[in-house]
Amino acid sequence: MVEFGKADLTSCDKEPIHIPGSIQPHGCLFSCDRDTFMLRRVSANAAGMLGLEHMRPGDMLSELLGREAVHEIRNALTNSLSLKRPAYLFDVEITPAVYPYCGA
Repeated sequence: MVEFGKADLTSCDKEPIHIPGSIQPHGCLFSCDRDTFMLRRVSANAAGMLGLEHMRPGDMLSELLGREAVHEIRNALTNSLSLKRPAYLFDVEITPAVYPYCGA
């Protein structure tokens, strides 16, 4: 057994990957510009998984998701950037936006 924090990473490139370039079936992925929150990349299953009619690169996140979800994402990214580590979001309720929203 490898001691915690002492993993041997020399063989990571040989780790089997089931389907390279894919997302596990229980998740989806989208990325957005950190300043404008405009979508840059969207996985093919994101709109369906999030219950949205569509999600396309160029869409504004604030026009797709509810105010609370956008707020949670913005806070997580701000903390992530200041701490220089990834943001992990759990239990964020993703609901379609049903109002015009202009966030600052």
